[in-house]
Amino acid sequence: MIVFIGDFVNESSSKKRVVFPKGKQKLFLRFAKKELSLTWKEFEEKVGFTGIRTNYQYEAVSLPYLLFENICILLKSGLTCLDKFDGKIVKNNFYSDFGKSRKFINDVNIDFVNKSISFDVSLVKISSSDRKKGLVFPQKMTPLLAEEIGMQLGDGFLSASRKEMRIKGNLFDEKIYYDCFVKEMYKKLYNLDLNLREYDSVYGFELYSLGLWNYKVEILGLSPGPKKFLKVPDVIKVNDIAILTAFLRGLFDTDGNVFFQEKYGRLNYYPVLSITNQCPYFTREVAEIFKMLGFNPSVFIKGSDNKISLYGIYQLKYYAQIIGWNNPKHLNKVIKWNEMYGNGSLDLSEVLLLKEQWLESRIVDPGTGVQFSPIALSNKKLFKSEMVRRLQ
Repeated sequence: MIVFIGDFVNESSSKKRVVFPKGKQKLFLRFAKKELSLTWKEFEEKVGFTGIRTNYQYEAVSLPYLLFENICILLKSGLTCLDKFDGKIVKNNFYSDFGKSRKFINDVNIDFVNKSISFDVSLVKISSSDRKKGLVFPQKMTPLLAEEIGMQLGDGFLSASRKEMRIKGNLFDEKIYYDCFVKEMYKKLYNLDLNLREYDSVYGFELYSLGLWNYKVEILGLSPGPKKFLKVPDVIKVNDIAILTAFLRGLFDTDGNVFFQEKYGRLNYYPVLSITNQCPYFTREVAEIFKMLGFNPSVFIKGSDNKISLYGIYQLKYYAQIIGWNNPKHLNKVIKWNEMYGNGSLDLSEVLLLKEQWLESRIVDPGTGVQFSPIALSNKKLFKSEMVRRLQ
């Protein structure tokens, strides 16, 4: 039977989908593209949908009725393609907003009392080498310093026996983060020029500095030695949402992960943000900060295998709004996911419009006190120039 467009006008197109037997959705889309003599990019522009080549072609999800309808109009075929490729029109049985069926965000309720913390850096012992380098130390807690502390606790290490420290990330997908962000951050905070280099499969720096080690241990309260004894420093425990979110961003950017599970019949769809750690006490402390900020973290504690996970679109969107990413490897995953499944399901405008904002008070929302992070540009040269400009 030939079904013509308009036969289903009694029901909203947004509530219908077109389902094909396995393999035939791909055949239908390739047939349409060939008949129209279009590239994939041109095809997507003509029908007004993105993700056709990367998402619908590989059958990660069935076709929205409106997309199918637009293709049929271009083919001037009515809906005869339903019979040709054994498709059928069904009501949308998915949630109207996938992954949003339950709301996980609570009110912000920070238990910490202190509003701000200043440091007496005159007590820091420094070496003659530190003096020659012109090493300086922040005299108060700032979002930038809080983020660096999070990075240190994530991918960093402080030696307990020598005045050494290091921070290293993945050689293959974090070089731009270290070259364009971490290096500039250390220059801004400590007037320190990092010597970044490759170490087998990791990338970052190692350095010996009596002054910096003493500052981190004696002033900031970081614990040297094995990570199984980590704790959130008291200098982070302030009633300041900008400090807390910056700390979590530095920790997550270096030691966290973002991935997407199969759910609701969609491959690589359901968002999960997670952080693993060896120390149960530290894991619980970090989870409590997430709770104070309104998140609903799932916490798994088992010896040295401990994990905090944030599930679902609501928590992903909220994380993007108040914490964000300065490490391109995470943000680029989210942007790619949004291109595939976006269509309004996740608004990243809060992150992507931050081109005129940066880490200090200039980027704190006066209404909420929330601090945002910038977009990570895929072009390394552009990204680095943007990082330098914002750190000035």
